[in-house]
Amino acid sequence: MKRGMIVAALAALAAAACKQPLDVGSFSVTGAWRGTTYLHVGATDSIPYTFRLDLKQDQSHVTGSGVIAAAADSVQTTVDGSWGYPRVTLRLSSPEYAEIRFNSTFVREVSRDSLFGPLIGSGFTGTSLTLVRQHP
Repeated sequence: MKRGMIVAALAALAAAACKQPLDVGSFSVTGAWRGTTYLHVGATDSIPYTFRLDLKQDQSHVTGSGVIAAAADSVQTTVDGSWGYPRVTLRLSSPEYAEIRFNSTFVREVSRDSLFGPLIGSGFTGTSLTLVRQHP
């Protein structure tokens, strides 16, 4: 019985040794990202804000553009930020409004398609946003 357990343990070790290591470089943020969050106003009301960002990553630098929309209003924004797995920090800028900072991380270490974190600035005081990569 002990010999069978040893063989099983060796087989498990051999299988684990054959797995590929995690490639953090494959967690790129290049692509189209979408998400909606709600900014509370008053005791019971909230306003939905939809974020549509198109991002491009070059090593640890992230750039892009996007639109932030609420009801019938929308604002064009430029994006500048940094990538240091598992963190992605984005600064959303528009000439008409104060900068918004999105301090996000990949939702799970194995998810390449979801970023989660707080929004700070331009009326946001830690409101959580989840961005999901869009697939064609």
